[in-house]
Amino acid sequence: MTLFDPDPEGRCPAQSLASPTNIVRCCAYQGHGGEHVWMGSTFVVTWEDNDDDVTVWARQYVPKGPVPAAPARHGDPRTSHAAAKTTADVGRFGKNSYSGRLLRHFDVASLTDHEATRRVLGDNVDVSKFEGCRRRCSDLRAAGYIADAGLERDGRIVWTITPAGEDALYRMKMTGWSR
Repeated sequence: MTLFDPDPEGRCPAQSLASPTNIVRCCAYQGHGGEHVWMGSTFVVTWEDNDDDVTVWARQYVPKGPVPAAPARHGDPRTSHAAAKTTADVGRFGKNSYSGRLLRHFDVASLTDHEATRRVLGDNVDVSKFEGCRRRCSDLRAAGYIADAGLERDGRIVWTITPAGEDALYRMKMTGWSR
């Protein structure tokens, strides 16, 4: 039995796989296509068997509309509750924001959240500022701009830029904004 074999009930394991690459590999291995949702993005996988070869296509569809910020938790300070109400779209940010600066680092290399944050802020920064920047990585994931690279480093997930993230970088270069 391999990672890509159906479970005992015959269901496709793609939904539980750790990365878009593994979703595509799974569908190719099993000889089927389909729609799979992963990290807020939908991947539509199609395949074609050409006698000697199997060709697999995967198209990522990221959220087209605004990606809402996560609501503040009950125990969060009032400033967090106020910010959650005013942050309409975490997928739209300026080129000099933490999100913009993080995305540029993910474009250069596949990194963990921790590595990307250290590249943006450096090593000598207080914990609060570090965590504030690091949390923007989850916004990049929610917007479909970075995705699991299928690797771990130092027990942390390694993330890589997606085609949607590359589009956001291009728009930032042209307009100063990701959307």
